[in-house]
Amino acid sequence: MPNFKVVFQYTQFNKGWTEVFYTTASDLATAANIGPALKSAAIALRDSTVVFQKIRVSDVANNRSSVVLQVGYQLTTPSTGPETTGVAALVNLASTTPPASRKLWLRGLGDLQVQRSPTTGQAQPTAVLITAINDYILRLNLNAFAIRSLVRLGPPPNNYINILSITPLVGGGQVTLNVPAGPVQNVGQLITISLVNQKQFPGLKGIFSVIASTATTVVIGYNSTLVGPVPLTKGRFRQANYQYGVIQQAGSGFVDFVTRSTGKSPLGGRGAKRGQRGLRSQ
Repeated sequence: MPNFKVVFQYTQFNKGWTEVFYTTASDLATAANIGPALKSAAIALRDSTVVFQKIRVSDVANNRSSVVLQVGYQLTTPSTGPETTGVAALVNLASTTPPASRKLWLRGLGDLQVQRSPTTGQAQPTAVLITAINDYILRLNLNAFAIRSLVRLGPPPNNYINILSITPLVGGGQVTLNVPAGPVQNVGQLITISLVNQKQFPGLKGIFSVIASTATTVVIGYNSTLVGPVPLTKGRFRQANYQYGVIQQAGSGFVDFVTRSTGKSPLGGRGAKRGQRGLRSQ
């Protein structure tokens, strides 16, 4: 079955943020139907000034296949005072099959949910907040929400393939990685690139998708104005793929209180923005 990305978007005053999850479902409509219990658990641990604005669900294989559901849900009880903007409860989410973990920053907390230890002086959660977080994790589990992790492909040691040189297609949004003779990479296969000189090819690192391949070349989407082939002293890649493991209560739970940047647009909600952009064409 296909995998879907599920984005919860919240707003509080003039701030916005998102929480991202993944799920495996038969179709887009099934993935988008999260049910009232999860919506309630998602908002119950926050101050009543927080609004669960909407949910965006998209196919990870085709992000244009998506749907946006308006939620507009918030607590009806009076606010007891929100916590300082940016304070978040850091929660660990874990899966056992396959084994993986990730962090989740829960924002929009109430001031009374964050207390100070009389002995250590450190911030600590109330029992009510811990119960609400554990219920949220339970509902994520019951809805088969998953952790996405990147894994190496092939038998150990899953060796790297060296990149000898790079030939840009100037203005074409593609580059050709010239490699020693070896196996042909499948179209759509994910590869992780590392050690490429970032002064010559800024942003040419991390995960890319194979557009075309021969025994000695791999074509990926990347914009470059250099005239090739450009020889490399270092540069390598290896195959990788995403795996999805359902969130389990065992190993998941509250970790600590931290600060977390949030977006300024009340409806944008994309969190901290990245400085590097526009380098990849695909």
